[in-house]
Amino acid sequence: GFGTSPTITASSTAAFSITVGTGGASSGTITLPAAAHGWVVQGWDITAGTTLFLQQTAYTTTSATIASFGITTGTSSPMSAGDVLILTATAF
Repeated sequence: GFGTSPTITASSTAAFSITVGTGGASSGTITLPAAAHGWVVQGWDITAGTTLFLQQTAYTTTSATIASFGITTGTSSPMSAGDVLILTATAF
């Protein structure tokens, strides 16, 4: 997910960024450290923030899946290559 060869910039799960890779993507899965029950992730596409919103669609104890949707349609809408996502993840 998140296109081919996305770039992740992080020093912790508290706040990090993902630059969507070549080809773009409608969703992506983030690998995270082991949590007792799972992960809650919130994020924003700061490049296409006026047209897309991000929503968490799944989680495990070691991952979370994020998908992008059109603001006006509510339907799946791909992030473009180079879009910058800022995210925060909280274990539960």
